[in-house]
Amino acid sequence: MSNTQNHRLLLLDFLRGFALFGILISNIPILSAPVYTDSQFQDLAAKFVKALYMFLVTGKFFVLFSFVFGYGFAILLQSIETKGKDPKRIYLRRLFGLFILGLLHAFFLFEGDILVSYSILGVMLYFLKDKSHLWKRYIIGFWILSFLTYLALGYVSYFSFSDGKELANKLTQESIINHLGSLQQNFEQQLIDYGLAFPFILLFNVPTAAMMFLVGLWAGKNQIFADPLRIWNFGKGKKRYLFLIGVVANFGYTVSQFYPNHFFLGVLPSSLLAFGGVSFALLYVYGIINLLFIQKWESNYFVSSVAKAGSMSLTNYLSQSLICTFIFDGWGLGYFSLLHPGIVLLLTIPIYGFNLIFSTLWKSKFDLGPMEWLLRKWTYA
Repeated sequence: MSNTQNHRLLLLDFLRGFALFGILISNIPILSAPVYTDSQFQDLAAKFVKALYMFLVTGKFFVLFSFVFGYGFAILLQSIETKGKDPKRIYLRRLFGLFILGLLHAFFLFEGDILVSYSILGVMLYFLKDKSHLWKRYIIGFWILSFLTYLALGYVSYFSFSDGKELANKLTQESIINHLGSLQQNFEQQLIDYGLAFPFILLFNVPTAAMMFLVGLWAGKNQIFADPLRIWNFGKGKKRYLFLIGVVANFGYTVSQFYPNHFFLGVLPSSLLAFGGVSFALLYVYGIINLLFIQKWESNYFVSSVAKAGSMSLTNYLSQSLICTFIFDGWGLGYFSLLHPGIVLLLTIPIYGFNLIFSTLWKSKFDLGPMEWLLRKWTYA
């Protein structure tokens, strides 16, 4: 394998592995407590943890993961066409397999599943793959739509804060009882949660994910990761502006999450995530390029472990939900809604550590992760 290919694969896999940790941090508050009302913990430490989530994590890592998905799509298509196989049949089978896995994940483990929406958006990606003249228009259109949907979600929070408290409290109590109950109660609650969460996912995730799918497709077609130093040099003089935009936009978004009942502090700044999420995601990419190829950490053991976890991203994404439901739901340890947000945040370290250790051991014996192997078998059957 050439040095160019090594750089590309290492950067892609490390980005996936890094995004996995961010997605775990994003998901674990939803897996550990009801989302219908504010946390029962309202001390200074809990508010500080919430601010960290909003400023550094929310809306950043699924942006990064969506970009990598689009980039991987371009590589997959190139690989299929090189082998002389039917790209449409293979790719759509792969998406259908991902869709089924996503439904199972959403119904049994986590209502915030992204696989269902990714598989649906993947169909759009396939039919736009040869229409590069439209990509810029669609990217701008989806970005504007993401701005509007974040604003719409701010409006929803604003009105529901005063008008929906009684319903929210009822949903919260039912959620706690069912999550701490039997497996049947867990399953029934998952169906309720997913039915309520899916419209939110459509508004919060889909427009931004669609935009980043297309950006990733463009990047994959142009193989920009073949020369990471070129990306680094392109960013010279621009990173400071990204940082400034990101800090201002994410500060505004963070403030909005503490004042959902205030129009000017809550509704209007909520739309700033359209700027803040992309800005910080790009800065994270630049930081990783600096770590791997400027500081020369590409051969570091920790870097290798994160990259191996990234190469098994589907397995690790699903395993994170399984581990969390064991910790929090009644069929396992039963800590749902009982742990302080600071403790919940700290739990991400051993969970992600397990991902790293398991991936390293698994990859020493097998080329593909277990869920990646299963999806590949279905795709090429």
